[in-house]
Amino acid sequence: MTIKDSLKNIKSGKLELVYLLKGNDSFLHSFFINKVCKYYFEGSNYSKTLILSDEMSGKEIIAKLLNEDLFLTKEVIIIRDPQSIRGKCRDDLIKYCTTPLENKILILIIDDWFDKSVITKKISLSAEVVNVQTPFESEMRLWAKFFFKKENITVNSDVINLVANIASDSLAHLKNEIEKICIWSNDKTEITSRDLKIFSGWQRQRFRWEFLMAVGNRNLDDSMFLGKNLITKSESFLSLIYPLTALFQEMLYYKLNHGTFSPNRGYTSLSNSLKKNIPKFSKQYSTEEIGDIFEYLGYIDKNIKSASLNEENEFIQFIEAGVGKYA
Repeated sequence: MTIKDSLKNIKSGKLELVYLLKGNDSFLHSFFINKVCKYYFEGSNYSKTLILSDEMSGKEIIAKLLNEDLFLTKEVIIIRDPQSIRGKCRDDLIKYCTTPLENKILILIIDDWFDKSVITKKISLSAEVVNVQTPFESEMRLWAKFFFKKENITVNSDVINLVANIASDSLAHLKNEIEKICIWSNDKTEITSRDLKIFSGWQRQRFRWEFLMAVGNRNLDDSMFLGKNLITKSESFLSLIYPLTALFQEMLYYKLNHGTFSPNRGYTSLSNSLKKNIPKFSKQYSTEEIGDIFEYLGYIDKNIKSASLNEENEFIQFIEAGVGKYA
């Protein structure tokens, strides 16, 4: 079930006693839990307990769940990574989910949407499963509108699209970027795309995203222009080595998995707008070329740290050799 539909049910009074949140977006974890607490406790005092399964034994977790308050105090219990619970305690947790106590709400969190462990399959039969993966880019735009609205800032579609593009790797990142922009705006009630060009911190991140997109598309002219703009104004070539490595690493994984690698289950921290283009990017580079680029980036990283090199010259040579080769 989508988080939107689940929260709609909760708001209308259809509150479940067990929820299984699947997905690794930390903002959505907190957002969902806070909404549950708001509607479950309705402003009264409450107890909320977070349990990390690697810091508490299975027996202690089950004891906490089964402990009944004589005064029937309502309680929300959150358990992270329940799939790590083993043996009889795992069976007891599954059993509890089928017959939960009326004065407790249990929220289980599993970061991996693709987890297929026994406990996940069995709990899914009795719990409400809520998708808390980082939303796709189209939904990110809706969240961006929501965050700006909360800050009482009016923005146009250009601003929404730009912000969603550079911060689509997680909702926490998106929210943080919007908060920084709103603080920078100095009490302005409306922000335009022209205003964002003045905001140097945001501009740097935007250019980095655009630069990586140009490299992925093997656009030599744009890669050279955007990269030089970055390293002469706000970054160093050294700071670009990690995101470049991440970009080519995604391409390599895609190739090694014969095109079955899912862009939404990335191995690196690239934004969704870049991840979804990995299949297209991978067609621009051969496996051998990617291997050469990894070797070249390693060479540059070592030499920049150990010698006084002109980073702009090193950058130009890398773009010409890596992006421009056979282009």
